[in-house]
Amino acid sequence: MSLIFSEILIFISLVILTSYAVFLIFLILKWKAANQIIGTSNFQSAISIVIAARNESRNIKELLNSLYNLKYEIENFEVIIVDDHSSDDTYKICEVFFAENNLHNFSVVNLPNSVSGKKAAISFGISKSKYSLIACTDADCVVHEYWLEQISGAFETEKCRFLSMPVLLESNNSFLHKFQQLDFLFLNASGGASMVGGKPLMCNAANMAFFKEDFLDFETNNSNKIASGDDMFLMLFIKTKYQQAKACFFLKSEDSIVKTKAVESLNALLNQRIRWTKKAKYYNDNYVLSIGFLVGMLNLIFVTLFFTALQFNHLISVLGIFLLVRISFEYAFFLAIKSFYKISFSIGHFILSSIIYPFYVVFIGVLSIIKKFEWKQRKFDY
Repeated sequence: MSLIFSEILIFISLVILTSYAVFLIFLILKWKAANQIIGTSNFQSAISIVIAARNESRNIKELLNSLYNLKYEIENFEVIIVDDHSSDDTYKICEVFFAENNLHNFSVVNLPNSVSGKKAAISFGISKSKYSLIACTDADCVVHEYWLEQISGAFETEKCRFLSMPVLLESNNSFLHKFQQLDFLFLNASGGASMVGGKPLMCNAANMAFFKEDFLDFETNNSNKIASGDDMFLMLFIKTKYQQAKACFFLKSEDSIVKTKAVESLNALLNQRIRWTKKAKYYNDNYVLSIGFLVGMLNLIFVTLFFTALQFNHLISVLGIFLLVRISFEYAFFLAIKSFYKISFSIGHFILSSIIYPFYVVFIGVLSIIKKFEWKQRKFDY
């Protein structure tokens, strides 16, 4: 029985690992094929920037300063901050900043008491917006001074309906921060490369843009009531609505990068990842589900091989080969993307993170089934 089990495990490992290697080769080729340059013109689209904020008094001043320094004609954009019932000075900080700098195109509004949450805040902000093109980021982010210039240029030249852009997680030198940064880097670049290949896989609400009419259409047709995930669901809705490869476009431009911060504790990281994982059961896109299944199985197989090899010594070599091949292809992808994001990791850190990562993913998967999560001082379960 043990021999049969081992042979089945080895066969499944081979199939999953081969499929994963092919997927990574696809990502590498598409990332390298992506154009980094968006031409600028004298034309500037009118853009509404909508941002949800809750208890962001520690971070929002940096965001406001970056928005204030945007190289974009002031009459061609507006900023709407929606305060989601903050218990700190978020609203006051915004109000004072706008008054001190005489920013008539910047406003902060309170989310009505009848609703709460980021989804409701974004929806409320968009209902208050003046322009048809909407750009979104998060309250703990910093945007590049040419961010809007890049967004306008992309919509003008690419004729897309949804724009996804890169997000860089800033970190210190702690292992927790570097681990998050590497994980986030792979997620962000994978989503970008896959979108370049005409197969939207993932995006991030910290850096995206779209048309108001599509968002309103999405709201009308979207039936799920979960607290987060409208970035992914909106992207997939637009993909289905227009049935065109270029309807969703990834802007691979250094001037479009938005920077955000790593979370400060393991508990905060687990809550964040549980929130991301829980919404996966609401996806109905075959490509997204198949890649999610592939990556999930890859990590589950590694964990299974690890514990099985403790009992059956002949599987130790299989485990070693599995790990070597996986790390080799992942490192090749990392080498393809690192110059764009301008970050580096020591090979030792990369290998250690790669060994820990499967256990981390499986642990998150289990927690997402049995545990509620906390987000912005609120508890959720869906």
